[in-house]
Amino acid sequence: MLNSCPLTYIFVDLTEPEPLTPSHMILGRRVNSLSPTRLNFDSSLSSRKILIKKVYPFVWLGTLQLKNCRANVQLHYVSGNPRIARESLPFFPTVGPNIQKPIVPYIMRIVQRMRLEPEKLKSVEEKMQISDEHCVLLALPFGRNLTDFLLQLRKFKSGIINYFERKNGAGIVNAALPGSEKPFYLISMFPSCEFSDSLLTKFPENIQEIIRKLPYLMVVIQTV
Repeated sequence: MLNSCPLTYIFVDLTEPEPLTPSHMILGRRVNSLSPTRLNFDSSLSSRKILIKKVYPFVWLGTLQLKNCRANVQLHYVSGNPRIARESLPFFPTVGPNIQKPIVPYIMRIVQRMRLEPEKLKSVEEKMQISDEHCVLLALPFGRNLTDFLLQLRKFKSGIINYFERKNGAGIVNAALPGSEKPFYLISMFPSCEFSDSLLTKFPENIQEIIRKLPYLMVVIQTV
């Protein structure tokens, strides 16, 4: 991974040029992934958080609200069309410093729920067959320091994830295109379940091992 360390500015916008790394000098390209056989997973959450950031780019920081519970999360890009993430997620920063200290952290309110029924999951799967019409993200707890991280982790797990697991459902948020009020995207947030677990197995980099024991939501954004 040493040869993949960036030497130039890292853009948050996934469409911007990738940073120059030592591997460009050696291989003529950036090494974007680790060989699964060379991944060494530390038991500490902080070490795996660093690994997650290296493998899956961070694209959004904000607060999820479900009823009276609020938890700070960060979303990591996993697959699909990154443009959908930019258009559907409010407060998508394009300048590095804004990521660390947003003036007004956006609150995404989850006011709807979808039951994890076969016909509804089939509709999501069918949309995911079209790469340009969906985006998959991973929602993980975020904290400014270790104490805050552990607090956000508990709220994220007990107040949001456990609720969806008890209800056997996924959170739903409707999002409009910038400048419009008409819903154009459907944001579905799945807890660990048969659907999300099977989805994780389709992605590289041993993602299941990386997020082991970390509370998460699998976020699927699709056009409506």
